[in-house]
Amino acid sequence: MITFVLYDANQNIVNQTTSTCILNENEHENEHGNGNGNGNGNGNGNGMEWKRTVGIEIDAPQLWSSEDPNLYTLSIATTTHCEITRVGFREIEIST
Repeated sequence: MITFVLYDANQNIVNQTTSTCILNENEHENEHGNGNGNGNGNGNGNGMEWKRTVGIEIDAPQLWSSEDPNLYTLSIATTTHCEITRVGFREIEIST
């Protein structure tokens, strides 16, 4: 099971979701919890590499800009490992 938790700048939980990846020698199966997830795994003989897309809904996110760099903290955890990174959201519009 993989747990995704997004925190705001004050370390309040904005949203969270879980995702499950089950793999055996001949097949892989993906399930998801509160978010949207899909992924695939490719065995290379030396280990397994997984790519996973998970959506977490955010109501009215604080947008990142160079003048006001609002950043969130994203925690991605399994039962044996945890990664934490800072993420920002921005909207870009190009008109012609």
